[in-house]
Amino acid sequence: MNRHRLHIVLGSVFTFFVLIAVARTTRAQEAAIDCFDDLFCIEPIRSGRKVDIYLRNMLGFELSIELNLKVDNMSVDRELPMSKTLAPYELYRAVRMTGGKRGVQWSYKYSLRWLVGKIDARHDDRFVYSLPWSKGLTFGVGQGYNGAQTHRGKYAIDWDMPVGTEVRAARDGIVIDYKDTFYEGGISDDLRSRANFIGILHSDGTIGQYVHLDYQGVKVKIGNRVRRGDVIARSGDIGFSSGPHLHFEVYTVTSDLDRKTIPVRFMTSTNRAATLVVGEGYTR
Repeated sequence: MNRHRLHIVLGSVFTFFVLIAVARTTRAQEAAIDCFDDLFCIEPIRSGRKVDIYLRNMLGFELSIELNLKVDNMSVDRELPMSKTLAPYELYRAVRMTGGKRGVQWSYKYSLRWLVGKIDARHDDRFVYSLPWSKGLTFGVGQGYNGAQTHRGKYAIDWDMPVGTEVRAARDGIVIDYKDTFYEGGISDDLRSRANFIGILHSDGTIGQYVHLDYQGVKVKIGNRVRRGDVIARSGDIGFSSGPHLHFEVYTVTSDLDRKTIPVRFMTSTNRAATLVVGEGYTR
């Protein structure tokens, strides 16, 4: 089955899990279940002149979907496009279409975008993150929030870090995606979407991203529950990168299925919750 996908790369230059767009045209009389990479299914159910469109989340965590329809000789029962966060394994009736003029073929074209996470999740600002490396080590901040190089408009941190350093979870959560099969690094534009990464879903619905990991350096699998301080990867220099470092950010899903990064604080070796500053070194 042909699938047209549009990967949206935000800010610094790497592909995250996963904002995707697809489109399908279907004769209403021939509608069939259509599933996408074991993430979710769109399930049309016909009864007479009515077709109900159901969305089924096949993941063990929340998934947000935007659905739009273009219909021919059909009416719909709600305003479109519509956005919805599906709970783990939820089956949700998204829209009902009704056939129009008799004797004329009905058809519809649907388009979808989706992103793992809960729409407008509220970050727990009381939470203080651990520095994502082993105790006793010190690393400096090479680029901070709204950095001029690749962080404009983003709350993200880059720590200068030798390749192969153990990366540890900054917060408890569930692994929702990872990539560790890319092996090249540099400042060529074709590397902008070729960074290895891990995405971890937190209890408040926000997601932490650890990026530029080493080739075959990820130590976890999708669905694993990790605790703060667990080893999850090795750092690297993969993707669009001017030198070995670890990129970290926390974001929430917006109502238009974009990503909004969030400023967070880290606990340092002095037991002080700190907003990190470019050029300073920090010890866990």
